[in-house]
Amino acid sequence: MFIIKKILLKSGNGGNGCISYKILNNKFYANGGNGGDGGDIFIFFNNNFKIPNYNLFISQNGFNGLNKLKSGKKGKDKILKLPIGICLEINKQKKYIVKNNYFLKILKGGKGGIGNYLYKKYYNSKIANFGKKGKMIFINCIFFFF
Repeated sequence: MFIIKKILLKSGNGGNGCISYKILNNKFYANGGNGGDGGDIFIFFNNNFKIPNYNLFISQNGFNGLNKLKSGKKGKDKILKLPIGICLEINKQKKYIVKNNYFLKILKGGKGGIGNYLYKKYYNSKIANFGKKGKMIFINCIFFFF
């Protein structure tokens, strides 16, 4: 006997870079900070965990950069807790997990954008990058009962 559960996993998006200036001696200097990285998704296997009752699992996005060279915070990582003895189907590859207390990194969060401080020249300092998008996958969890 077995149960099939389909779960959507989504890692966090990266934060955007900031466009900001400071004025010294009537000159503009760029001082925008970088965006933070998005949160990752891990799976933790243990024999004490039960079958989850949710179908959607999303980690936190990274925060945007701020003025005065302040970088954004990284998004919080999420840990999906599953019992051992299951078969995971990820991108049509099957993995049978039997180890206890086993961590597996499934998705990496998006990279944060670059602030305008790293573009030193004045004509380039009007640019800041957006953060990269997080990834999204479906996994099938097949629970076996004997």
